[in-house]
Formats: sequence, C-alpha cells, structure tokens
Amino acid sequence: MFSSPDSDRTTSPMSASASPVPSDRSTDVSSSPGLLQSGDLLQGRREVWIQHGTDRYRLIHTRNGKLILQK
Repeated sequence: MFSSPDSDRTTSPMSASASPVPSDRSTDVSSSPGLLQSGDLLQGRREVWIQHGTDRYRLIHTRNGKLILQK
C-alpha cells in the first residue's frame, strides 16, 4: 500500500477528514462513542506509549503526518 507524495499535502494529520471513514455510512461517526481523535491521544507529543494487557505499544506521529503503531 503506497501513497503518492502529493497525497500528504492535501490533509492535515489532525483533521477529521484525514481519518479513514467508510463513505457508505449514513450516521455521523464524529459522535460515535468508539471514535478517538489522534490529537486527544498524542496531546501535542510525537509519540505515546499504550499499555494493552501485558503488552506495551508505541504510537508515533511521523513528520509526514502518518501514524505508526509499534509493539
């Protein structure tokens, strides 16, 4: 899965339009109880650690506006 270099310039990494949302949904996903904004998790930082059970993950916000989850 590759994206063109120009695709990074059209959306902000923190904008709601940057999140992948299926177009066939008729409900407003912004009010969904399971939807979290990346900015709420990162709070201005470039990376955060997430504890999930006994495993620890690192969520990284790259310079290109991408999110990477590493175990």
